[in-house]
Amino acid sequence: MGTIQDLFGLQYNPFAINQGGIETKFMSEDLRQARLRMKRTAKEGGICLLTGDSGKGISFTLGCTIPDLESMGFTVKCMTVNHVSARDFYKSLCKKTDTNFQGKTRGALIDSICENEWQMKAQGHPLFLVFDKSENMPPDVIRDLHHFIHNGHPPESLASIALCGAKEINSKIRANTTLRSLVCDFYAMSGLSEEETGKYIRHKLHLAGGGDSIVTDEAVKTLYSYTASGTYNAINNLMRDALYLALQLERAQIDPEIIRSSAAHQF
Repeated sequence: MGTIQDLFGLQYNPFAINQGGIETKFMSEDLRQARLRMKRTAKEGGICLLTGDSGKGISFTLGCTIPDLESMGFTVKCMTVNHVSARDFYKSLCKKTDTNFQGKTRGALIDSICENEWQMKAQGHPLFLVFDKSENMPPDVIRDLHHFIHNGHPPESLASIALCGAKEINSKIRANTTLRSLVCDFYAMSGLSEEETGKYIRHKLHLAGGGDSIVTDEAVKTLYSYTASGTYNAINNLMRDALYLALQLERAQIDPEIIRSSAAHQF
């Protein structure tokens, strides 16, 4: 048995874990829309809700968008929420915003963080807070969020916030009248369409030095039916295994049969 380079002309398996970075991104409609909405929120102020099921590309979207926001002059602080208490949350947020945490009440911590926000804004680099997996936010923190956006009398815009994660965060925001009024934009990521799935697969193959003929159109349709409506991880896993199965069978083209055989080992 040869190698995937011998059989397909690929320099590596482009669907293997950790193959390809942000610089090799595929511009899906989800990615385009999410970046647009986050950048608009940064300019206008308020909250951007970015939701989607696991594997729909939220973390990748953040990785692509944060450099854009920084190039626009924003100070971006991104934090994954996995805290069970408000105090643990604020301890992490203080570290992110270079705020002294020791010996302060929650109210004093909020004031200190807001003071740092004022300084960033005065220096021409307003803060953009990004919370991934925001559905895990403690209830007390959700009630506090408006302080980080508008502060003072009359209120002046301090920072913008992106709340990213599972759709459960939507109901939590809707239940809070103050926060609901601060939502600037919303986007629910749906994953890749069938057409985008084919383009994504061939984009990855091209990056590794391969051609369109490696996978047939019928194989893409078959693969899409197994991938939870365009979930990146499912597409990558199935294509990775399909390439290795084709290699074992010494088949230079991936067809529906190979996709079905690969899927049978996974599902």
